[in-house]
Amino acid sequence: MQRCRVKICGITSVADALAAVDAGADAIGLMRYAPSPRYVSLERIRAIKSALPPLVSTVAVMVNPEASEVEVLLEEGGIDIVQFHGEESPEFCKAWGRPFIKALQVRSRSDIECTAMRYPEAQALLLDTKPSADV
Repeated sequence: MQRCRVKICGITSVADALAAVDAGADAIGLMRYAPSPRYVSLERIRAIKSALPPLVSTVAVMVNPEASEVEVLLEEGGIDIVQFHGEESPEFCKAWGRPFIKALQVRSRSDIECTAMRYPEAQALLLDTKPSADV
C-alpha cells in the first residue's frame, strides 16, 4: 500500500514552507489565483522552491487559468505539479506534459465516479464536496 502524502496549501513564505516541511509535509501548495489572499508571485515561488529540501514537491493551485499563465508558471516558476481547481477540461490539464492534480466539484457519490473517469491522466484527484446526505 502506498503511503499517504501530505500537501500543505496556502503557503506564502519561505518560513512557512520550511515549518510545513518540518511538520511532515511532502508537498507545498502555492496559490496562483489572483483573487486569493494567499496568492504568491513567481518571484516568491522561486524563493520558496529554492529553500525546500530536494524531495519536497511544489504544487501550484490554479483556477481556470489562461494557457499563457500555465506556460509562464511552468517555464519560470520551477513548479513540480499543477493543481487545476476550476472547470478545466481533461485536454487542457494534460496538454502540459506535467503531472497534475484535478480538483473535482462533487455533490453525490455518483458524481465522484462519473467525473473522476474524465481525468485518467491525473496524478491525483481532490474531491471538493458540497454538503449532502449522499456523500
